[in-house]
Amino acid sequence: MEPPVLLDMSPVSAQGQHHDHQAKVKKDVLIKIAIANRDVDTLCRLAKSKGGLVSDSLRRQAWPILLGCNADKKLFDDYDGMQPHTDEDQVRLDVDRAFIFYPPDLSENELKVKREELFRVITHVLRRNVNLSYFQGFHDVCQVFYLLFGPRRAIVVVEHVALHRLRDFMMPVLQPSLTHLHLIPQIVALFDPALATQLRFTKPYYALSAMLTMFAHDIENLDDLTIVWDFFFAADDATAPAYLYAAMLLSCRRQEIFQFAPRDAEMIHAVLSRSPQPPWPGSTGLTDVIGLAEALHVQHMPQELPIWRSEVSKFSVLKTWTRPEQSQQQQQNHHYYHHHYHDDHQKLRKRKSDKKKPATMTTSEVYIELDEVNEKGSAAHVEMERLIEDQIADTERRLAEEKIQQQEILRKRKELSERTKRLAKSPSQLAREKTRSSLRDYEKNGKLTPQQGKKLLTKESDPVTAIPNPEFYGSMAHHVLHLTLGVSIVVGIFGVWVTWMYRT
Repeated sequence: MEPPVLLDMSPVSAQGQHHDHQAKVKKDVLIKIAIANRDVDTLCRLAKSKGGLVSDSLRRQAWPILLGCNADKKLFDDYDGMQPHTDEDQVRLDVDRAFIFYPPDLSENELKVKREELFRVITHVLRRNVNLSYFQGFHDVCQVFYLLFGPRRAIVVVEHVALHRLRDFMMPVLQPSLTHLHLIPQIVALFDPALATQLRFTKPYYALSAMLTMFAHDIENLDDLTIVWDFFFAADDATAPAYLYAAMLLSCRRQEIFQFAPRDAEMIHAVLSRSPQPPWPGSTGLTDVIGLAEALHVQHMPQELPIWRSEVSKFSVLKTWTRPEQSQQQQQNHHYYHHHYHDDHQKLRKRKSDKKKPATMTTSEVYIELDEVNEKGSAAHVEMERLIEDQIADTERRLAEEKIQQQEILRKRKELSERTKRLAKSPSQLAREKTRSSLRDYEKNGKLTPQQGKKLLTKESDPVTAIPNPEFYGSMAHHVLHLTLGVSIVVGIFGVWVTWMYRT
């Protein structure tokens, strides 16, 4: 893999500013040529360079190419006729908090319109994919696509990103999401064992919001966020957010972490949960951290991480997503996202204008045409739903296996604890417990009633049938001692009396 192209655009003088402008214009031209030729390799190198893809107008054209989706795909869904998703109440609560940091200077009326359109974008995607679950923060992701692509095209792009990049976070259980978090400490351990040791008692939940939202919840500046997303969409796989977060820990947060002892996990978590805004400390900006993340990925691919084989499911987006040009099979699998609706709709329009056909079509003919178009899309959706169901089933199977393992561990610990207690007891205590256990067995088999067993355990009057009981024998010895003492006194008195009588 070629290293990322870093275009030096640092203005240090008037001549430097002129050079900066020239470099930006040149890069703009290169991006436009790559978009026109659908040259994914060149787009990826330019997206990873300083400044990313330069402008939002270029990103509107470049991101769909990097993601492998057709943003102009036609949708024939009747939104109002679709079944509402179960999470729409939570979507409404989150959307009411959207557009806080960007765009600036919105009036109340404009803000209300944008929030309503964003709500419709999110719920449209959820209604089309009922197996997906909404997570808090998904609106942060969707509002970026909404601002760049508009309400209609954003539905297509958001759906593609939800299915192919964020699907693990939209499962009904949290386990697939935790797998993304556990990548971070393992990446750190490969490059900085001392830092990994410092973090060994801190769970990587501090990175949850960044992983869920692709840093949309953590970065408040839209220009910085889109540069980060340029890197994510140009990366070779879906592990780019984990590598970027690991690069932040290695380059920007290391000094903060070492202010605390390793066992101060709560303090470390609290510090890392507050992500600083770019430019991050210890770097000259996003370029340094993104370059480091790319270098980490080149030196140690995710397949080298211990967690990759043991915990990452084959249905996870970490393994199923690759760059469009890397997998011809992926292009075939997602062909319906690129062509089905759009191409078939064009064929429909062409047939309408065909001279051999009548000038007008009946209502039944129109419905037949639309059914043919929707049939292909529905089949593809069924395939995707089957993939999601397989991932849910695989996650439940993994959780069941973990539960069985935990139960086995608890059982072994209990056995060890009981064995330790038995070794600490005296022989008399062990004998009495064994007797009690035998009596319980007799009671279970019906050979002895509970009342009889209780009577035997407390019986003192019949030494023949009494159960060996240290308390019983102690009480009996006490009585024998008293009896012996009484007899001795009586014999002594009788001897004195006999002696006295003999002398008189």
